[in-house]
Amino acid sequence: MTKYLLDTKIMSNTTEEKYIKEKIKIVDNKGLEYSLNATHYFDNDGQSLSSVNIYLVREKRNVRVGEAYLTFLSPTDVVIGDLHISNEVPASNLNDKIHMFSHWGEPTNYQRRNLGTKILKYIIKLAKSKNVKMLHGSLVKKDIRNNPSLVNWYKKHGFEIEPPPIEKSSDVVHRICLYLN
Repeated sequence: MTKYLLDTKIMSNTTEEKYIKEKIKIVDNKGLEYSLNATHYFDNDGQSLSSVNIYLVREKRNVRVGEAYLTFLSPTDVVIGDLHISNEVPASNLNDKIHMFSHWGEPTNYQRRNLGTKILKYIIKLAKSKNVKMLHGSLVKKDIRNNPSLVNWYKKHGFEIEPPPIEKSSDVVHRICLYLN
């Protein structure tokens, strides 16, 4: 039976002793295909999620173009680590250089292709499926300098923008929070 997640087909779902790997095909707003690879790590009891590492791979180039990290502080409280889409992915090996030479339309900048939104939607759907109550993270000065519309992007996806916690570093400008039911 085929499962669908965010209008994408789950290509594989494997279970190992303390983690589950998921590979989901997604398509950007220009029609290029990617794999969203998520590894769900469990605590020692094997029942509670402890973290999820998400990597976005441009399969034709065999390069990572995005990533996000989730840490489960508790079953209902999850921190989003760096959600990042690469703005410059140079050819890293001979096969990639050959691919880039033979595919003139292949991008090196993967931002503004709706990929961050697809990762964020995956994160929100995962959080809801696990009955998470709060999904939160931090925006630092560098993030906002590199992408001035980032605050509005999070707001568009339902996040509240809050002042940073006092104990955070001085680089943190905002705390982003999505309160789920």
